[in-house]
Amino acid sequence: MLKPKTYAQKYAQELLVKWLRNEAESAGDDSYVESSLLPPITWRVNRGEPFWGIFPDYPITTEGDGCNGVVWDEYRSNNQLTRLDGIPSLKELWEFGLKLETVFDIAIQHKGHIKNAIFLDEVPEHAKKFFKSNSNFEVVIVKSNDVLNQPLTPWENNSIPIEVFK
Repeated sequence: MLKPKTYAQKYAQELLVKWLRNEAESAGDDSYVESSLLPPITWRVNRGEPFWGIFPDYPITTEGDGCNGVVWDEYRSNNQLTRLDGIPSLKELWEFGLKLETVFDIAIQHKGHIKNAIFLDEVPEHAKKFFKSNSNFEVVIVKSNDVLNQPLTPWENNSIPIEVFK
């Protein structure tokens, strides 16, 4: 069962998505980003505005024996989804016959696949079990309070501490 978000996690997620999309937009389409906000995260931007390949609440599923690492807007059954970003709802996942493994708080696309997964505060137990059998993702944990305590005026070398999940 998915644990509900706290207000801190919700607002931290919104801020991180906004800031990461700004980094992607600054780099431009088909460019590499070395995040100054969350080093050592890197990715290649290959989606334009408004999402820039940064997706909140990103479901990861299994299909047969494999993991669905392809971005949802390229999924073969994806033609009439309700979300503008092409991410299916839980009902749509069910209709596709896919099993939900976990939901990333934030997913970052790299070359047509999800490369980076960000969890706020902790990696849920069900996700830990999933990652033990699947190492396709670079997983980091960001503390909500570290995001919310950022100054309103950015300064040079402004980065948020992260924990790399292994």
